[in-house]
Amino acid sequence: MREMQRIDPKRFGDDPTLAERINTGLVGRLEQIELQLRRKVEEQQGGNVRSGASEPAPAGYANSVADYFKKLSDKDK
Repeated sequence: MREMQRIDPKRFGDDPTLAERINTGLVGRLEQIELQLRRKVEEQQGGNVRSGASEPAPAGYANSVADYFKKLSDKDK
């Protein structure tokens, strides 16, 4: 993160190839950091990182949402 904060975009001018190489390198590093953070959170919570708190279905959609999840669970079998 510190390395990325030190990058001065003005230093590289308008070279699109260089900008793309820098962007690709940064994105790769950010993805690695994200993966590490996800693993740490998953270890602490003991579950899936992406699963959020469940919220009630909006009024009038409860049956449709229930059917949707039932169909999903049937596909897993």
